Amino acid sequence: MSADSLGDRMKGYELSARTTLRSRMPVIIRVDGKAFHTYTKSCQKPFDEKLQDVMNETAEALCRGIQGSQLAYVQSDEISILIHNYKRFTSSAWFDNQVQKMVSVSAAIASATFTKNSWKIWMPSDDHDQHLGYMKIALFDARAFVLPEADVCNYFLWRQQDAVRNSVQ
Repeated sequence: MSADSLGDRMKGYELSARTTLRSRMPVIIRVDGKAFHTYTKSCQKPFDEKLQDVMNETAEALCRGIQGSQLAYVQSDEISILIHNYKRFTSSAWFDNQVQKMVSVSAAIASATFTKNSWKIWMPSDDHDQHLGYMKIALFDARAFVLPEADVCNYFLWRQQDAVRNSVQ
């Protein structure tokens, strides 16, 4: 067996799991903090300004890192990113709309950025020389999907309604 045939066979296994989103449609990527109810148990309730600042910085990093990002919406421990990859005929999709790459990289950006900035939440004083000791690892999962352009506003309305509903409970 040649090295090429072995490599081709292994790549075939990978290809069988490849899922690609439909092209030229709005894409939503939503990252969600893993076990953030435990992670944030010592934060101010119902709203922690430091936590929100770090979530906003994470959303900005996602927008910088995701090709075609148009908007980020932060709610609690989740961030929704709207991606347009079809506004110009020459536009191309981020990672060719390959779901595994989109969700793994976006979750990685969110996890790394939030963790890097987490000292801003946990450090008790402004002694920034010691900030590395206050970093606390945060993990995010992600999902990606397309939806009709007519439902983009409805998606963000739903996330906002969900935030209000959860804050009342």
